[in-house]
Amino acid sequence: MSQIITWTSGNPDDEANLAQISTWWRSLASQPILWKQRPLPSSGIAAEINWDTDEQFDEEFAPESTDLRGITLYWRKLSPDSLVSTPDQERNLTPYSLTLDTFRQHLYISPSSGRSYQIRVSLPQVTYQTISLNQAQISSLFKANGDAVLLLRDPSQKLEIKLTLSLSDRLDLLAKLQA
Repeated sequence: MSQIITWTSGNPDDEANLAQISTWWRSLASQPILWKQRPLPSSGIAAEINWDTDEQFDEEFAPESTDLRGITLYWRKLSPDSLVSTPDQERNLTPYSLTLDTFRQHLYISPSSGRSYQIRVSLPQVTYQTISLNQAQISSLFKANGDAVLLLRDPSQKLEIKLTLSLSDRLDLLAKLQA
């Protein structure tokens, strides 16, 4: 699975990517997020944006009812004096492009309404999905280049995990197993 998932409006080849981004967006419901908005630098290169400083439009909140309908992102935001969101508080944003960094848990949004700025939605801290294998079957094989492939399967969950280990990774794993 790629760490970077991109979707651009009008590109039919990106539909599977949009589905993955949609799943991530929907998972944000009721979780604290960091919402940061930055103007694009004069070079126009989004990678040059400094996300580390706090700016005027930065905020932390827990969105409700996160959804993707068509290509538009929807969410509800509780007002500071209310514990319940109402339908009139629904917000939306139609992007021109979306880039999800699954490793860092950042979604970069380039709005279609204004391409002079970018938004980054992220989790305050990266959360990892935990997979538990209940009836693990373990096998391994060695590649010609010396790498080892460790294969873990759980037939009851129809789950398979393939882990490629270099020689140094294997030695590190062995040391950790012996500790």
